[in-house]
Amino acid sequence: MLLLSTTCTSDWLRPYQPSRLDGDAFSTVSGANALINHLSRALRSEVLGRSSNMKWAYEQSDLAALVNGSPRDWDGLLTPSFNSGNAPVRDFWNEAFREITRAAMLMERAKTMHASQAERDRIRAHAQFFHAYWYFRLITTYGNVPLIMEEITYPKLDFRSSTKQRIINYMIPQLEEAVQHLPPTAPAGQISRAAALMLLTKYYLLDGQFEKAVESSTAVIDTPGLALMNRRFGALVGANNPKIPNPNVKTDLFYKYNPSLPENTEAILVVLDFPGLAGGSATPGGGGGGERMREFLVEWYSGQWDQPQPEQHGRRLQGIGVRSTIDGPTGGPPPAFIYVPPIDGINQNFQILWTGRGIGAQTKTWYFEHSIWAGGDFDNDLRRTAPNWFPMEALVYNVPTSSLFGQNLRRENNSDTIRTWSSFHFNKVVVHDETRRPTDFNLMGGFQDWYIFRLAEAYLMRAEALVWLGRGEEARHDINVIRRRARAGELQTPATLEDVLDERARELFLEEFRRHELVRIAFTKAKLNINGYSLETIGTRNWFYDRMSRTNNLFFDIETGTPRGLEYGDGGANVQIWRMSPHHIYWPIPESAILANTRAVLNQNFGYVGYERNVPWIE
Repeated sequence: MLLLSTTCTSDWLRPYQPSRLDGDAFSTVSGANALINHLSRALRSEVLGRSSNMKWAYEQSDLAALVNGSPRDWDGLLTPSFNSGNAPVRDFWNEAFREITRAAMLMERAKTMHASQAERDRIRAHAQFFHAYWYFRLITTYGNVPLIMEEITYPKLDFRSSTKQRIINYMIPQLEEAVQHLPPTAPAGQISRAAALMLLTKYYLLDGQFEKAVESSTAVIDTPGLALMNRRFGALVGANNPKIPNPNVKTDLFYKYNPSLPENTEAILVVLDFPGLAGGSATPGGGGGGERMREFLVEWYSGQWDQPQPEQHGRRLQGIGVRSTIDGPTGGPPPAFIYVPPIDGINQNFQILWTGRGIGAQTKTWYFEHSIWAGGDFDNDLRRTAPNWFPMEALVYNVPTSSLFGQNLRRENNSDTIRTWSSFHFNKVVVHDETRRPTDFNLMGGFQDWYIFRLAEAYLMRAEALVWLGRGEEARHDINVIRRRARAGELQTPATLEDVLDERARELFLEEFRRHELVRIAFTKAKLNINGYSLETIGTRNWFYDRMSRTNNLFFDIETGTPRGLEYGDGGANVQIWRMSPHHIYWPIPESAILANTRAVLNQNFGYVGYERNVPWIE
């Protein structure tokens, strides 16, 4: 009793729950550098891994549509409580704000860090870049969102929504400052001045500052050491890779670890993804590989039969005749021009080893697969020909019992042209997995480095800015720089915005966040009141929706622009319908975020449940 009376006090009973976030480790230069590496590594989820952010940026754009999973019916399913890998309404919000709060903390800590002024400026510039990067992604996803400008040191429950314009007005000078203090060059996986200029150009375009967009994109193009790759380089040069016959520079640009090689003068910002590398504080690399072959390839091993099929009208039928394609080790050989030698004595000569195992998650639109390649200008385009692009007819019927065994696929024999028939970008999708066991035929993808920013986009952003300024003849020259490298015919007339968007689609597949670039343009048109668009009515009429009506043939009859309401499925409970409305230019604010914000109103976007409870935005 005496012992207890002398050692126990009321302080022992008082709960200890500190509200201040522990960030002292990031008040030192070494700690700040570790956080910068973390912020760099966090970009991996943008372009790599299962259900990367890039995936849904295509499925909700003019280039592709989701055909396996939800939501296809945006009108019925895209709600504040919806969340899936195909539209991670909640998860992407949480991911972006997690990185924003870390960047904001680092911005503040850099001001008082015990280091030279140059070192503090460098650290702050990195934080400013990531802060602006994730906000660009947020406002082109959700529209008006809370603006976090400083470190949060307590559980904050009173966020309020700021207008997109307020966020843009804050980010532009932040990036302009960052450009002054970032290094002119940086190791692969790190941030350079050119990367900040690329992001700044996007903000200038968003804000309608087109002259400045020309200046900043030109500064990228003129950066010493940066140049388009016009010669072969990297691991495939001189190699005998039986899966990739006759590679060219467009093959090299996207092969495995070539994006991060020092000789790649086109890379500006690259995500590193090496096997066996944990990616700790000393490096921004590491990861778990990708599943690009699973998510961006069609389900080629299904829907192929040995005789013509009846009209589908979008419905998936049982099929008539003998199923003539199959994946796995029981399937027959790949196309005749491909030979895969045995590994450890096991026969590896199967079609799946050349193509990978797609699940038919998305299909490409007619606009992307056909319209932008029409005409003779693209007959020899490296981006549209082997070994970088293959039509489905390049595959063969590989079921030995089929009467068509070994022959090339025929479209008229396909029973599901929505899910199991679509061309594929071999050089950007098929990834050799060096960790695969010889007996594993469930190929989904492998480790690879990938671009966030590449120099080719700087030319196309400058071309766009010039088009906005009415200088289409100058813009034509920038587009032709890209076309000449691809061995395409040159544009002969002054460039239009359509020309720029077509070229972005040809050149930047799986690099640009396509949906967000379209939303960016829609905002600019509304801000400038072009063609009757306005910010006040953007939820009911906008250029994003209008463009989808002209290009996405899953949602619309693109000849008339009228909604199709296309049904797809087995005729029963599994029928899916493609529908969307103008207010889907922005995703709903997650219900979870609104409910957790108990001390203030977090506004909802127009068209979604909860909009009626909104309060004035912070201007």
